[in-house]
Parts: sequence; structure tokens; C-alpha cells
Amino acid sequence: MNLSDSVRSESFFLDSLRADELNLADQWILSRLHSTIRETRSAIDSYRFNEYAHALYQFTWHEFCDWYIEMSKLSLNGAVGDSAQKTQKVLAGLLEQILLLLHPLMPFVTEEIWQVLREREGSIMTQPYPRVNADWLRPEVEEKMRFLTEVIRAIRNLRSEMNCAPAKEVKVILFGPEQSLALLSSHEKYLRALARAGTVNYVDPLTRGWERPKGAATAVVQGMEIYLPMGDMINLQEEQSRLTKEVGKVAEELARIQKKLGNHDFLAKAKEEVVQRER
Repeated sequence: MNLSDSVRSESFFLDSLRADELNLADQWILSRLHSTIRETRSAIDSYRFNEYAHALYQFTWHEFCDWYIEMSKLSLNGAVGDSAQKTQKVLAGLLEQILLLLHPLMPFVTEEIWQVLREREGSIMTQPYPRVNADWLRPEVEEKMRFLTEVIRAIRNLRSEMNCAPAKEVKVILFGPEQSLALLSSHEKYLRALARAGTVNYVDPLTRGWERPKGAATAVVQGMEIYLPMGDMINLQEEQSRLTKEVGKVAEELARIQKKLGNHDFLAKAKEEVVQRER
């Protein structure tokens, strides 16, 4: 594989695309791709192979797999009104670039997949290593997506803490700066699909007479207050019954331990580490 900067790396799938014609998710992942290329080239040039591997792992697993593939489904099924063909090109181009980036670390696996994807191009070993294209670097897009994903993650965490069923859609109330509300509103379809939000209410700080909801699970992300009314997520009576049973179990366990620690024969015969563990 040629790592020289003088050799131009071409992508059959990506070279025909323009950033201003793509949606937020597509722009973000391509910006992250080229940021990752820059990081990996710097790491290789400095012989920091652990950083090289870590950067590729973070991009491939946490950004491409965790987020972009899920977001791309909205384009592919027409939910966000974008061209499915453009997203298909982005997906294919990303797979191509990921294989090239990973090849020095995983030569056999990447060669096998390359032969399926680009059979007529010959061995992946003869291809140039990806180069940074500054035109695709969009720090402002990365910042917008970072905020969007943090809000989605916060909603997911609240759902998990409340034992909300994964398939159940919940009501989300957002209270925060007007600019942040506008960003989330313009990309609400990502929010609804990835956080399983049934309805999303946006409350401007200037709204008169609005009071923060009581009995709601709450989180804050970069000044954005997130509220999930618990009545929409769980059956409060069932949750009260569940918690009562949990308290009962804890009380029984506590009584058992106290009884054991009050037994002089146990304290005299048991090993010290066993006694300390019970305490």
C-alpha cells in the first residue's frame, strides 16, 4: 500500500458527491472520515501505532456503526426526504475508505472484502492510502452532530433508568436556547427515530407562564433541559409496586446480615475476610 502524499487516492463512490448537496448526517460522517484520515496519517508518520488503531476503532465502531448506519436508514427509506442514491454512495464509499485505512492492521480480512467490493481493481495492497481532502472537513457540522447525539444519548439514558420498554415512544420536552432548539427541530426526524420519541415539544426561554413539568425524568445537555414525563414512560402504580418489592428484598437481606453478624459463633469461627465482606 502506497502511503505517499504525492499519490492521489480516488474513491469511485465519493468523488461525484458535493458536500452542500448532502444532508447533515452525510456531511458529518465524511467530515469525521477525513478527520480520522488526518489522525491516522499523523500517527503512522510518528510510529504511534496504538493511536492509529484507536482512532480507527473509534471511527469505525462508535461513529460509523453506532450512529451513521442508523441515521442512513432514514435516508434510504425516504423518511428525511433526501436522495437514497446519494446515501448509498456515501455508505459504499465509507466502506471502501475504511478497508483502505484498516488494511495495514488487518491485511487478510480487508483483502477478502476488497475483492468482493472492487474485484476489477486488483489487490488492495496496490491502492494508495487515503489522503485528507480539506473540502470535506466541516468542524461546524461535527459540532452540530455532537450536540444532537448527546441529546439523543441523554434521552436513551433516561429511558433506561426508568425501565421504559425499548419499543415504547415517549413524550420529550426540550427547554433551552432558541438556536439549539432550532437545530433540534430541523433534525427532529433523527431525534424521533433514534430516541424513540413520539412527540417533541420545544419551549423557548421567553415563553411566558411555562413551568417545568413535575414528575418528569430530567437531564441537561449544553444548557438544553430535557424532560420526559414519567407517566408517559411507565405505569406509576406498577413502578411503585416494583419498588416496594425491591425495598422488601433489601430489608430482608439486611436483616439476614445483621442476624449473622450478631451470632458470636459465626464471628468466632468465620475467616476475617468473610466477616468483612458481610459487613
